[in-house]
Amino acid sequence: MCMAGVFGGAKSGVTEKTDVFSISTITCFTYINDIDTFRGGLWQERTQADSSYLYDIGYINSAGEIKWIAQNALQHCSTPDQAYVYTLVAFDKLLRWDVSTGKSKQIAEDVDTFAVAEDGRVYFLSKAGSLFTVSGSKTQKLAAGVTAMAVFNNTCAFITTDGLLHYAAGNTTADVAGVANAVRFDRRAGMLMLYTDPAEFEDGATLYTVWFSKDGKAFTKGFEGVEP
Repeated sequence: MCMAGVFGGAKSGVTEKTDVFSISTITCFTYINDIDTFRGGLWQERTQADSSYLYDIGYINSAGEIKWIAQNALQHCSTPDQAYVYTLVAFDKLLRWDVSTGKSKQIAEDVDTFAVAEDGRVYFLSKAGSLFTVSGSKTQKLAAGVTAMAVFNNTCAFITTDGLLHYAAGNTTADVAGVANAVRFDRRAGMLMLYTDPAEFEDGATLYTVWFSKDGKAFTKGFEGVEP
């Protein structure tokens, strides 16, 4: 989960951590690991909006009071130090919120999706299929014709329209040799997974070859005939 916080409802208040997990009675199960308290952290409230969800992001102070920072976000992610929260809002605008001041700044528009790396660098994919990176106040275009991206640790792996796999580390991009017909990414058990070579069958199933990576740069072929 990208947000360093939990799901909560408007009437759920502040709940301290139990030994195993805490449960929101408003929305869904919330599992917490290695967190002594919700105080001093970010809180996420989810509301239904047609067929999708919108998120409000707040900061809980030492008194258990919530200071709402960002609202009506389609997608959100905090930096590892929780100094900033990035949100994708209506009209495909990417905003950066300063947690300490609650002020926002527009970073980009026409954004399809984005993610924040462990070093705080932002990667985003435009509606036109171009991949960009943001560090501080500088935005740089990395590639065009990108169909999918996945940020893992400090690396952004991405697939281009020719089915080839690449990765970006900061402002530098490189090709991943030996991988073709790449389609999509997934994450499981601390691994980045890549699906290639889709094969459709008469029963409607689509099977793939799955690859695994521990760093987002080097991928090892795992199994063939896999259904995600």
